[in-house]
Amino acid sequence: MNTHALSVLEFPRVLDVVAGRASSELGAERVRSLRPTSDREWIEREHSRVAAVRFIAESEKGWTTVVIPNSREAIARLAVQSAVLAGTDLLLLGTLLRSSRTMRAFIGSEKHPAVVRAVLENFRVALADEQTVERMITSAIDDDGNVRDEASPLLRKLRRELRGTEADLVRLLERLMSKLESHQQVPDMSVTLRNGRLVIPIRREARAAIGGIVHDSSHSGATLFVEPPAAVEAGNRIRELEADESEEVERILAELTDNLRPHASMLATSLDALVELDTLYARVRYAGEFRCEPCDLTSPANGFAVFDGRHPLLLAQGVAVVPFDLEMNGAERTLLIDHRRRCPIAINLLFKQLMDTKV
Repeated sequence: MNTHALSVLEFPRVLDVVAGRASSELGAERVRSLRPTSDREWIEREHSRVAAVRFIAESEKGWTTVVIPNSREAIARLAVQSAVLAGTDLLLLGTLLRSSRTMRAFIGSEKHPAVVRAVLENFRVALADEQTVERMITSAIDDDGNVRDEASPLLRKLRRELRGTEADLVRLLERLMSKLESHQQVPDMSVTLRNGRLVIPIRREARAAIGGIVHDSSHSGATLFVEPPAAVEAGNRIRELEADESEEVERILAELTDNLRPHASMLATSLDALVELDTLYARVRYAGEFRCEPCDLTSPANGFAVFDGRHPLLLAQGVAVVPFDLEMNGAERTLLIDHRRRCPIAINLLFKQLMDTKV
């Protein structure tokens, strides 16, 4: 079916309604990409999958939703040998692995009937349960995507020394400020950061008496931000520690990326399975909300019948819809529609799909 025909039938609008029931943006995106097909095997398979998810969703415990991170770009970058993933990318992949493990255990639970588990078995197999890889990420990356102190002994040592040196320098600068003459001081002055260096604010006329390095000035020029001579050595040490810390963080990120690279295919497969399950969940939520029932499929030669059909967009708007029946036998090839009355989308679509006739 061509794009124009789908647009006339308002099929994309119907998909938008269903997509709104997905639990993730990736799931909603895939729902919107669905297109009608005459592949009966595909249709029957999807019906069985929707039925399996619906059974679980309507059971006592209901369906389990997990976070489905948009980690496509992070996975794609693993294919680039020189690429190093950022901490935020690694956090996404750690979330993906956790969600994959959770969903795999959920749909494979023996609490579900064997027939339901059998229908969803392909999804269970596709979902990764790699706790070693998952722990490798979570032990090194925190919930904000930053590398943890515990990621390596060297990083822990560097950060401890860095924090100690910074604290000592702040105390030194505070003592120097307390010794300034009143005419050298700036109201509400405190230690601040300029160009990566800890400095103190002073009045411009005190510059010669204080000495040191000027790193910045106020907009009016009346206040200078100065690194006193006594603070330069500690400031230099902080810069050295920051450079060493940055180098160690980059090394850790590179090592994590290299360790994840062989698992790129597994990650992509797991993400795809989670997204596909979310599309099934969206369809189940839609079906439950609007009391939809599965249909019995037939061949075009046998015609088709619709009982208690209702317009999906009108249902979504909360409009009271009067159901209708429609039946066409295999010999009937024409359906006339009064365009002044809105014909149900389901009938338009079903007719074009099964009868392959222009409406």
